[in-house]
Amino acid sequence: MATNKAKNLNATVKPSVKTTTTITPSNIASTNPKLTFISGKARATHNNTRAKSVNGFTYANALSHYATLGFKKVDLNYDIFKIKSLSTS
Repeated sequence: MATNKAKNLNATVKPSVKTTTTITPSNIASTNPKLTFISGKARATHNNTRAKSVNGFTYANALSHYATLGFKKVDLNYDIFKIKSLSTS
């Protein structure tokens, strides 16, 4: 005797839905996104050089690298959120 397998499905299983988190200055450290350099955004060469140097780094690694260059978190956030020479991907 054949059984109806459809009746045995677990009704509480829900499909997984990937939620996207908006990156803001207040949550960027906890999400630790990978940074990508975008050419043509920074006009000053020192901003361009600084942003290029962290292309492909995570936020935490980029922050450490900025510290070795003598810059701070404010400078990294400036490159990401103000002039947008770094994109979070």
